[in-house]
Amino acid sequence: MQAKWRGLQNKIAFGLFWKVAIASRVMHWANNSRHYPASNGTIVWGKRMNKALESKSKRHLSQACLAGLPVVVERGDQDWGGWVTGYVASVGRRWVVLQQVVDGIFFDGFDVFRLADVIGVEVMAEEGYVQRGVRGSGGRPAATFTIAEGSGDRQVVEAAGNFAPVFSVFLERSEGTPRLVGSLGETFETSFEFRLIGPDGVWAPQPYVCPYAEVTSISCGGRYESALRHFGDPQPEIWHPTTPALDELCTCGDCRPC
Repeated sequence: MQAKWRGLQNKIAFGLFWKVAIASRVMHWANNSRHYPASNGTIVWGKRMNKALESKSKRHLSQACLAGLPVVVERGDQDWGGWVTGYVASVGRRWVVLQQVVDGIFFDGFDVFRLADVIGVEVMAEEGYVQRGVRGSGGRPAATFTIAEGSGDRQVVEAAGNFAPVFSVFLERSEGTPRLVGSLGETFETSFEFRLIGPDGVWAPQPYVCPYAEVTSISCGGRYESALRHFGDPQPEIWHPTTPALDELCTCGDCRPC
C-alpha cells in the first residue's frame, strides 16, 4: 500500500514538474517572440536573429517565390522596423530581393534586405486586393533584378550598382534612419564608395565611404531613383576624397533640410 502511494506521489510530482516547465516556456515565448497571423496566409513565429526563425522565413519566402505569390514582410528590431509588400524575386543565403508593390498597386522597383532582419512573413495564398489589383493593371512585370544564392554584402551592393546607375541604401540602425541616394563608386573589402545625389538633383562634392555592415536594405529601379538619374544634374567626373559626417549625408529630404 505504501509503495502504491509513493508511486502515486511520484506521478503527481512528475505531472506538476511538466506543467511548470511548459508554463515557464510559454511565458518565455510570450516575452521574447511575436507572431504575425495571416488571415489568408502563413504564420511565422519567433524573434529577430533567431536562427530557427531565419530558416523558417527563408523557407516561406522561397516557397512564395516559386509559387509567384505576394507577401508582406516585417523587418526590424526594438529600435526600428517596417513592412514591405511585393513578390519575391530571389532568396539568397543572407539577402532577399522583393519586387515592391506600393499601396496604389503599382510596381516600384526592388527592395533588397537582410534575411536576418526579417521577423514576420505573411504569404497571401488566397485571392485578394493585391492579386486583383496586379491582374487588373496588366499583370506582374518580369523580375529583372535577382541575386545569386551565395551573394555576400559586397556582391549584393555591386549587383545593385550594376543594375541601376542611381540607387538607395538605408542605414536603419543609425540614428535618424538615413537614406542615401547615389551611384556606386569603388568597392573595397569591407566598404564601398557611394557618390551622393540630393532630392534637388544636385550631386555632393565628395563621396561617402560606407561600411557594408551598416547597410540594412537597398532600393533600386524605383521611380524616385530613376527620376534623379534622368533629371538630376550631370554626375561630376572628379571627386574629393574627404568623407563627410554621416548626419550631413541623408538625401531623403525628411531628416533635415537638404
